[in-house]
Amino acid sequence: MKIKVNVSLARLAPALLAVFAFSAGVSAQGVTKEWDGSEGNSWDNADNWTPAGVPGADDDVEIPGDSGSIEVSGPIEVGSIDMKDSPSFAGSSLNAPQGSNLEITTNGKFRVGKNNFVRAPNGDQNNPAGKVDIDAIGDFINRGTIGGGIGNTPWAGVGGAGSGGGIRIRGKTVDNSTGKIQGGAGGADSGSGSEAGKGGDGGNVDIEAETGKIQGDDIKGGEKGQGSPDGTAGTVNDAGAGGTEPVIGSTSTTTGEVIQVNAGSQGWIDLSSRSALAYDAHDRLLINAGSNGVIDLRGNPAGTLVLSAQNSITLQGTVLLDPGVTLADLTEPDAVMAGSIQLKIDRLQAGTLAELRLWGLNPGEFGHFIYSLNGTGAGPCVPSLGGLCLDLLNPVTLIGSAPAGVDGIARKPVPIPVNVPPIPVFLQAVVARGAGGADSLSSNVQIAYLLD
Repeated sequence: MKIKVNVSLARLAPALLAVFAFSAGVSAQGVTKEWDGSEGNSWDNADNWTPAGVPGADDDVEIPGDSGSIEVSGPIEVGSIDMKDSPSFAGSSLNAPQGSNLEITTNGKFRVGKNNFVRAPNGDQNNPAGKVDIDAIGDFINRGTIGGGIGNTPWAGVGGAGSGGGIRIRGKTVDNSTGKIQGGAGGADSGSGSEAGKGGDGGNVDIEAETGKIQGDDIKGGEKGQGSPDGTAGTVNDAGAGGTEPVIGSTSTTTGEVIQVNAGSQGWIDLSSRSALAYDAHDRLLINAGSNGVIDLRGNPAGTLVLSAQNSITLQGTVLLDPGVTLADLTEPDAVMAGSIQLKIDRLQAGTLAELRLWGLNPGEFGHFIYSLNGTGAGPCVPSLGGLCLDLLNPVTLIGSAPAGVDGIARKPVPIPVNVPPIPVFLQAVVARGAGGADSLSSNVQIAYLLD
């Protein structure tokens, strides 16, 4: 018997649509792809993955420890990456080929396990050093090493010293508490005479956490390349954009030419109970917890060097210190609070050229240096400074003025006469700011003795 079944398309359509919708949902869902490296070291070889197929934007990637070098030939986007801890130093590494950058985007977490590496290629005669660019929508966790490429070092005068490769990391949070992030070193140029050349600049490091939480401090701008002249060390920009809680580890040092630590408008920067120098800038160090934020330096006894810079240290926020400890006890040179200026002087030795230095200015801004021989107290108020009252007793004399350099320091050389009596001199400095001088500032007072 033949049975005829006649189902109208209209009645069948809803069921078909449900099936198609279910199928579409299944196909869009990511799977876990595990690296096996059975067919070489190319990320783009489908047969190097289990199940087979190059990971896509929704797939979670797992890389076992000791997987060796994996070459990433172009930008990749996956759901997440978990590079498992490795029992040996060789570990696993994600690398880019010569002449390219390593660009990785994860739509979830990116974890680099212990003894693993993420690094860009070194430069050569024909190619610049590679950069590392990581954009994690989820948390970024580093227990291994992230490295920019090393700049080219010329051979026999061929090429030229290249800059080191930089590193850019973005994450919901950034946790580098037991890892290392190192900008690429600049190449050296050891030529002499007409073949002498400038050393390469170190690679910059730029880190930003969406929620503001950045942990760990073994973060270094690339070392400067040697040459004539030397290159410049890389800078470090350590920015917690959301301003919640950048947390700095206690056992290693972040270094760079210019270091900027930003915690948003209400940040908390934890530099308490240090066992090692936290930041060491070859030029300037700026730590900004925001106008309502906190820089916690408690637990550091007087004489513990926590913050160091070649030229200047500027802090913004409320600084917490142990009783009896001052900011000058923990910083070298003495830190200046943003919105304040600080005067420093050399010894005033008869017959020598002394230097007065005013810290905390904007580049190009003029500092004005004044003195009194009558001591400190309620001094004259200056109309051109918005009525700012000095802390020196009349008569007050202007020594001179000087513009601030790019480091925010105004330097005023002062010749000290040969025949001067050994008397105390009271010095202060001011800067005119705002309409009609309404935002002008005065510095601390320094007392110096003229020495014969």
